[in-house]
Amino acid sequence: MINIPIKNITTDFNDVKVHQGIGQMSNRLYIHLDVTTMCNYDCTYCCNRASFKDWQKPTPFNTIMKFLEDLERVKNEHNIPIFLMFTGGEPTYTIKYFSVMERARELLTHKDDRLILESNGSRPIEFYERYPTASLYPKNIPNVCHMFSIHPEHTSVDDLELYRKKLKVIIDKGYTVKVNLMMTQSPKYYDFLEMAYGMLKSYGIDVHPHYIYYKNDHNPIKYPQKFWDRFGELMKSSRVDYIQDGEELSDYQIFKQQRNIFKGWTCFHNNITLSLDGSISNQCFEISSIEEVFELMKGKKCPHNTCNCDGLLKIKKVK
Repeated sequence: MINIPIKNITTDFNDVKVHQGIGQMSNRLYIHLDVTTMCNYDCTYCCNRASFKDWQKPTPFNTIMKFLEDLERVKNEHNIPIFLMFTGGEPTYTIKYFSVMERARELLTHKDDRLILESNGSRPIEFYERYPTASLYPKNIPNVCHMFSIHPEHTSVDDLELYRKKLKVIIDKGYTVKVNLMMTQSPKYYDFLEMAYGMLKSYGIDVHPHYIYYKNDHNPIKYPQKFWDRFGELMKSSRVDYIQDGEELSDYQIFKQQRNIFKGWTCFHNNITLSLDGSISNQCFEISSIEEVFELMKGKKCPHNTCNCDGLLKIKKVK
């Protein structure tokens, strides 16, 4: 098993109890844009399929473009950077995908803006060759990142070399690339998970062993002891992204030590989701417009017993 070195982490918060994710900015708006629920995979653990009312249905092109227009207006009015992630479904099945991507890229005017393009990597290599190169967008192409995922239920050992070649196409175009390796609890995939992780790391690719959250962020899958026996050290050392009470912690430690109980804490929630029907939601609080998230960013008491999604864990919380 390959160990990941733990980096030194600092925080700007001093005497208060803080749970702050590294790389997560309090003064930035995080948007998950459901560009489609079309997907060529049918993973048994898919939380999106369990939550979407309409599965295998594309978000209308005009709905997406209208939201991007509204987002640009709000972004400029509040002078706030954004972290915009294409989610799904498989986002690359979005209607007029490259037109949507180009419009979203135009919003990147701040050094802290980010556009995250997700993909399960299943498209033909010719598809990924269609992405523009860095030379076309010299000012903000570094702010466009590709988030690939490997799903053991749909990827075999024989697929890994082609998968690597697709990643290389994107990397050679000047993009930042990261791979979420979906750590299923099923023992029949353990050998594959270990091989995939080792191969990608050997090529210098940033790999995150990703926990699976079934149903919703407050109802996680239960991993068996044999999983921890095999991958415990990897999950413990991987991506130390969190600070709590001055300690450096991985999501493994957060879960195993039950540090994810935040009910009553003040949460500075800055995440929203645009759903298929054009509605806007927040994973923890009721909102109906982009503007309402700015009130949440001022701080609101957490109503939940636990916080299980690693993205939510990185949101600033103060006790």
